[in-house]
Amino acid sequence: MMDPLANSQNLRGMCPIMFSKEFFYGCMQLVLGSKVTNKNTKMPVRVMESVFSDYRQLFSSEDMFLEKMPPGKSYSASLASMALTMATSMKNIVVETFEKRCLLYLEHRLRAEIPDIDTKTVKKLRIYLYNELSGVEDPPWPTSLDKTEDLMVHLNRITLTEYLGPHPITPKSLVTNICEHMSVLHQILRNYEQYNNVSSNELADQVSPWWAYQQLKDHDEFLNLTKKQRQQVSRQLRQHANGNDGDTILFTTTISDGLRNALLELVTDTRARIANSRRVKAGDDEINLDDCFVPTRSSLKPDHRLFNLLPHRSLGMPFVEVPIDSLVALVNNSLPPGSPLPKARRSTLKGIHRIREDGKTFERVFNLGAVRLARGVDNLDQYDDEEGAAGRKMPIFNNLVSTDGHTVNVSLVRPTAGPPLPDLELEDFTPELVNNHFRLWGIDPGMTHIFTATDGSSQYLKYSSAEWRAKSGFTRRLTAQRQRMTTQITDIQSRLPTTKTASVSTYATAVTSIMAHLNTLVSFYADVSWSNDRLLNYSGRRRLDEEVVKIFVDGGKKYAHNTASAPSTSSHASRFHKAAFTPSPAIPLLGMGDGSFAMTMRGTKPGMASRVKKVLKRAELEGKLVLVPVNESYTSKICSKCLTNNQENKVLEDGSRLHSVLVCKDCNTVWNRDINACNNIFFLATEEIAKRSRPSVFCHPNHPPPQPPQTMG
Repeated sequence: MMDPLANSQNLRGMCPIMFSKEFFYGCMQLVLGSKVTNKNTKMPVRVMESVFSDYRQLFSSEDMFLEKMPPGKSYSASLASMALTMATSMKNIVVETFEKRCLLYLEHRLRAEIPDIDTKTVKKLRIYLYNELSGVEDPPWPTSLDKTEDLMVHLNRITLTEYLGPHPITPKSLVTNICEHMSVLHQILRNYEQYNNVSSNELADQVSPWWAYQQLKDHDEFLNLTKKQRQQVSRQLRQHANGNDGDTILFTTTISDGLRNALLELVTDTRARIANSRRVKAGDDEINLDDCFVPTRSSLKPDHRLFNLLPHRSLGMPFVEVPIDSLVALVNNSLPPGSPLPKARRSTLKGIHRIREDGKTFERVFNLGAVRLARGVDNLDQYDDEEGAAGRKMPIFNNLVSTDGHTVNVSLVRPTAGPPLPDLELEDFTPELVNNHFRLWGIDPGMTHIFTATDGSSQYLKYSSAEWRAKSGFTRRLTAQRQRMTTQITDIQSRLPTTKTASVSTYATAVTSIMAHLNTLVSFYADVSWSNDRLLNYSGRRRLDEEVVKIFVDGGKKYAHNTASAPSTSSHASRFHKAAFTPSPAIPLLGMGDGSFAMTMRGTKPGMASRVKKVLKRAELEGKLVLVPVNESYTSKICSKCLTNNQENKVLEDGSRLHSVLVCKDCNTVWNRDINACNNIFFLATEEIAKRSRPSVFCHPNHPPPQPPQTMG
């Protein structure tokens, strides 16, 4: 294995104290004009003061430092909370991303080591390599792969040249050895940058789509085009560059003369270089290689996506905790001299009495009645024996709020919940139980649609991601935010250097550029409209979460009889008619497909299936419904009418295919993909409830259907 010291020297000067709350608290003290008061011998106080002195000289023209903290204004509790948040984000950027980034890097190494390796194989081998390099004893070999001698030679070459840090790699060890693992991520990032920038040193006789995009992405006008316009310009640039001399060069998209002339010059030069490359490949030794087309390696295939090694702080107003100590300081500092109002004090009592006394100080500043607390500070223990148990389960105010200057988050605490109830499976139900007490729904989670559901009787429920964003107000507020962006702010942000780099000098340049415009950016994002949008987005999410649950309970606003519009009708006799929603007193039993959607189709915004699953699970704990998983393998491929695997995408006249429309070649039925999938999920749920084995058409050819559970006679 590689020498550990080789990696640990990539980030010189790092020490564990830099990931602690004390370090960030000391940094804030320096910014606020105070001295570092922490007496920890591991704290590099002299180094911090020296670096900060140089830092102030570099940005001496910026009004962002206090000469000295104003007397009597001590908010150490709030500052400590902010320091803890910063330290936690520093740790989380390593702990939460380490495994994923290592797996992606090992995939990169495998593709470089074995160029013709297929995607399925590389996904399995990267897990084996990660287990091997993270110290797992006897890492399991992928059962579907042959352990050949040639393959092991490639894998051993990787394991001998890569080092992922001290063994074993666990969440706890990632925190304990965080500096070493940060160095590993730094080395990975540096390798990515070298790969993206290195030349392939090979002559090429045509350009790739990634080359075309790389030539265009640095033009501001190109970035301001719509998505379809960018695709069209990029495609035409590639086609013209690969064309022959004398062919007409025409860009149909409306662009400025400056960009058009630059692209014409680029096409002409690239055509000449490609022609020289072809002559050299044909044996002409008189051509200078500098006049040939030698693209960078990253222009032959997509660049490796870089990542931030350090947390990237938002320029918006952060939420700051206001505990009782900070609130007392705020109240007392706001009182003018000689004020008849009493000064605030922190309670010296203990237990429930302290909560009551400190709560009165918060009620002096905040209208806690708007929170609608079931247990206020005045009735914490006013419950008799009959309702005492239920009353003590209600949340109480924790004497802690956080605010961004516009919104106030109120912290509540409740007694520790008991052990969670076991999750139910379809095999726990019987047909009689379902028929008498439940209403079964088959739900297909998706990307463009959050869910598509059916109850097996021509009733279909849908909720699209676009509909969710529109009704929650996300789309409207996002449009307003884009209109709010001034030309000055857009120009500043577009010219800020990237912080996704392993180079210290490049990162320092990025920080210098950010600091030069910091006052302008912070002043813009400190406007109350941004905080108000954040509040409205939160309330919109909660409102739509409740609506999704109510759709299955009583139809919600979308499908309820008193709010929904009349269903569309058609005179076509054979056309399918969706039945109107029929309310039912039965408990909704939701058989939801267990698919996950980590990746998205290009151009499609990620679906919110995982969020909806959490919302429905929370509703299950509240007794509103029952959620059970259904294996949705092959449910999109099998025709739900004839149960055959012989469907293909609908082909349009121009030859393009519709992903969302399927045509069964056996029964000639045209299906919406999501409708077909939810029909199959409902069918599989009924089969499992009836204790019948899964139909073989929904199983992998190499895996027979599981046998139904045996009932005791």
